Amino acid sequence: MHLNKMLRHVAVLLTLVLTLQAKDLTSWDTVTGLTKGQEVEVTRKSGGIVKGEVTSTTPDGLTLQTKKGEVSLPKPEIATVGIKTHGSKTGKIVGTAIGAVAGLAGGAALGTRLANEGQGDKAAITAVGAAIGAAIGLGIGWDIHGGYKTIYKGQ
Repeated sequence: MHLNKMLRHVAVLLTLVLTLQAKDLTSWDTVTGLTKGQEVEVTRKSGGIVKGEVTSTTPDGLTLQTKKGEVSLPKPEIATVGIKTHGSKTGKIVGTAIGAVAGLAGGAALGTRLANEGQGDKAAITAVGAAIGAAIGLGIGWDIHGGYKTIYKGQ
């Protein structure tokens, strides 16, 4: 019973985290709302990434100042636009903790079942589950608060 309650709490936390992440990334308004000088990373539909500071935005495209000079990118050629984030370690810590708890709960459930059937070491299976969950959680946390945050995805 206790394990089921813990799993429900983990499911609620994960749902909350994913809901907070969900945003409309197809609106070009987020791009036209960028300020001059803001650091961005643009992925082209044809491949390649352009990093630079916003020079101007229009309903038809985006212009960046890169190390090699000014680059104009028409909207139809843009796959994604990401803004530079100065994220804290909080996302990584929270993601790792949630993942570890989820992995621990899943590993404990699996370990108990296998141990009851005489097919495994409960402690080892629980530890492996926690480690895998922590790694997945760290990856999610890193995505939430690291590098460039995607604000637009072209269609």
